Amino acid sequence: MKWIPGAGRAEDEQLEADYEKSTAQGKFRLGETYLFRKKALGVWYLAWREILWAYRQVEDVQSRLCCGTTNYEVEHLILVTEGGRRTDIRLEEKQDAETVLAWLARRNPAADIGFSPEKKEKYKN
Repeated sequence: MKWIPGAGRAEDEQLEADYEKSTAQGKFRLGETYLFRKKALGVWYLAWREILWAYRQVEDVQSRLCCGTTNYEVEHLILVTEGGRRTDIRLEEKQDAETVLAWLARRNPAADIGFSPEKKEKYKN
């Protein structure tokens, strides 16, 4: 399996063991040490301890149809790591973000969860 690091690098054996024991949630796999997500060329991973700030973002999108327009919401999970590195993951289900954020709260209690203008200022580059 090809491992794609989200921030810091880890040993393949450690990743493999955590991945095998992980719980599936939508496109994610939730391990004890790492958050995993399948990508076209492998599996992306990020250690829970590396996440400084995480929040769910909902984007309103307007789309044209043959007979008019419609609005729909697009869900994103935003993860910020050391140095202000921001990862934006588009989601299919609202519950995926809620589950990942709940796991993050248990695995990394020091992480800030939820959006606020103050946190945006605190974690900008």
